[in-house]
Amino acid sequence: MTGMEAVILGAIQGLTEFLPISSSGHLVLAHRVLGVEEDNLTFDIWLHVGTLLAVLIAYRKDLRSLLAHPTSLVWKWLIIGTIPTGVLGYLLHDPVESLFQSGSSLPWEFAITGIVLYLAESLPRGNKRIENLRTSDALWVGVCQGLAVMPALSRSGLTLAGALWRGMDRTEAAKYSFLLSVPAIAGAALQQWVSSSAGGHAPGLPEVLGAGTAAIAGYLAIFWMLKILATRSLKPFAWYVWILGAVVLALQWNGRL
Repeated sequence: MTGMEAVILGAIQGLTEFLPISSSGHLVLAHRVLGVEEDNLTFDIWLHVGTLLAVLIAYRKDLRSLLAHPTSLVWKWLIIGTIPTGVLGYLLHDPVESLFQSGSSLPWEFAITGIVLYLAESLPRGNKRIENLRTSDALWVGVCQGLAVMPALSRSGLTLAGALWRGMDRTEAAKYSFLLSVPAIAGAALQQWVSSSAGGHAPGLPEVLGAGTAAIAGYLAIFWMLKILATRSLKPFAWYVWILGAVVLALQWNGRL
């Protein structure tokens, strides 16, 4: 992998992890277009580290507050929301691996992501804060995050939509989605680390460039997403993934992808 390819993949990972358009789906496509080996687990681990660093920096004040108040209700909802994510990730691991390798399901998953975003944007706006969640709310958002283990189902898109469906304030929904991503991204990186021979090996230049670019792009994407939620609609993202899914489907039918 060249340094430029590492930067491109890092930028894609960082931007699409926090925008509701599916980071994994875009990475699968980018691997195909660039001709990069898709089984480079060490590189993927460092991309996750980069996006994890982005959310840790962006929400450092909230995370410091959580560490200072271990009995906070936010901890409760983060833990409850993480449980179904972990269960679904474990149960779906093997079939999802085959989907990542083939890429055959990408168009349909992009389409589903678009439908979810479009419907969520059509709902009346709620005002529920994280502290006011119920167990059913946290479990529902956790299930949404767990289903996003599929290649082109957007984690941020499904969790945002799930939170909006439960009546959360848009900014609070984003905060809950991004905080909930910390254990999800860390868990994904840990799972890949266990599955690879990355342990004990220092990162090379591609890993450093990819992780650094992912961290910068992810940090910018978080604040871009917060601004969009405060002032604009999610429907353009729905149209984007629908168009992308249609293009991918056409390329698959023509044997070009």
